[in-house]
Amino acid sequence: MSKVARSPPQSHGQKPDPNAAGGGAPGGGEPTILRKRKQREPDHDFTAAFASFTTEIKTCINDWRNEMNHSISKISNEITSVRGDLDSLSAITSGLKDEITILRSDHTKLENNISLVQRKCSDITQDISELKSSVEFTSDQQIHLEKRLSVLETKFKSNCMIEDKTKSLEIRMDSMDQQSRQCNIEISNLPEKRGENLVELLQNIGTAIKFSIPQKDIIAIHRVPHMRSDNNTPKNVVVKFTSQTLRSNVLSAYRLAKGLTTDQVGISGAPNRIYLNEHLIISKKLLFRECRSAAKQHNYKHTFVRNGTILMRETDTSPVLKIYSSTDLKKLRPRAEQKAPIAP
Repeated sequence: MSKVARSPPQSHGQKPDPNAAGGGAPGGGEPTILRKRKQREPDHDFTAAFASFTTEIKTCINDWRNEMNHSISKISNEITSVRGDLDSLSAITSGLKDEITILRSDHTKLENNISLVQRKCSDITQDISELKSSVEFTSDQQIHLEKRLSVLETKFKSNCMIEDKTKSLEIRMDSMDQQSRQCNIEISNLPEKRGENLVELLQNIGTAIKFSIPQKDIIAIHRVPHMRSDNNTPKNVVVKFTSQTLRSNVLSAYRLAKGLTTDQVGISGAPNRIYLNEHLIISKKLLFRECRSAAKQHNYKHTFVRNGTILMRETDTSPVLKIYSSTDLKKLRPRAEQKAPIAP
C-alpha cells in the first residue's frame, strides 16, 4: 500500500511579514487587497492536497480491496479444498470406523476362538495327563506281566523238561510193558460162554492150526475186559506162554493155516472167524487201528505186527514201513493205480 503525502501543517498563530509588499501602511488600499489574495491561496492548496489525498486513499482502498478480494478468493478456494479434503477425510474416517468395527468383531471372535482353544488345550492337557497316567499304569502292568511271563517261561521250560522226561518215561514204560508181553498172544472173537475151559479151547486151536500146545507150556490164560463198556463182542483171551519162541511159533502156525473158525475148535453154532495176534499195550492197539484205517484210505495191502512193532507194506514187494506214532502215518502216500496198457 502506498503512503499518503500530507501537506505541511499550517501555523495558525503565525504573524504577518512586515517586509512583505503592501504590508506596511495601515489604512492603505492596495496592501489590503494583496493581503486578501494571499489569504485565499492556502485554501486552494489544501483542496488540491485533499483531493490528491482522497485519490490516493481511494487508490489505496481499491488496491486493498483488490488484495482483500484476491485473498478472500484464495482463502475461499483453500476453504473449498479443505472442505473437499475434510469430505475425503470423513469418508476415510467412516471407512476406518467400519474397518475398526469389523476388527472389533473379528477381535471378539478371535478372543472367543482363543478362549475355545484354551479350553480345548486344557481338555487336551487333562487327556494327556490321564493318558500319561494310563501309560504309566500300563507300563507298570507290562513290567509286571513281563516278570510273570518270565516266571511262566521258566516254569514252561521246566514243565517241558518234565514233559519230555515224562514222555520218555512213558515210552520206556510202554516198551517195558510191551516187553513183558513178548510171550503173550491175544485171541479175539472167540465165543464166550459160562463154565468154559480156555485151556481146552487153546489146545483145540493148536490142533486146528497143526501146532501142539502142551498144558505145561501155558503159564496163564484168561479173558480181559473191553476198553469200551458198550462193546458187545466176546472178551478177548490173553495167553502167556513159557517163551517168546513158543509164542512166535504159534502165530506162525496160525498164519500158515490161513484162517481159523469156531467150528474148527469144537464150538457149535454158525462158524465165526477167530483171530490170533501179539498181545499189544493199549496205546499200540489204538495206533494199530489208525494204521488199518490209513491203509484202507491209501490202498496199502499189508498191516501187521512183529515183536511189538507195527509194520505196513504198500505191495508184496514194496519196502516195509515202521510205524511208531501217528506222525509216521503222514509218510504214507496213495497207492498208484495201475495204468491200463495202451493199445498199439
